[in-house]
Amino acid sequence: MTRFLAYLPALACPLLMLVCMAGMRRMHSPPAQAQAPAEAEQPPAGTDQRIAQLERELAALRAERQHAGEPAGRPHVAPAPLQIEQPPAPADRVS
Repeated sequence: MTRFLAYLPALACPLLMLVCMAGMRRMHSPPAQAQAPAEAEQPPAGTDQRIAQLERELAALRAERQHAGEPAGRPHVAPAPLQIEQPPAPADRVS
């Protein structure tokens, strides 16, 4: 028993580290992971309806834009050249 007490301080550090790691893992894991994975993979029932509604709105906006005389697609614009500022040349020093 006295030999065990001699090794106890050396064993306490790794054991406490394992306990802390387990506690942190539990603390940071969201409770939603405990639910069935099949529920998480399926989108909500209204998602398809929402996508269809947004596509209709987008088509209507594109139609309005064409009637206003603007082109249907985005005009091609050449990217601006990259300008790199050069640091000023050091002044010649006379020592």
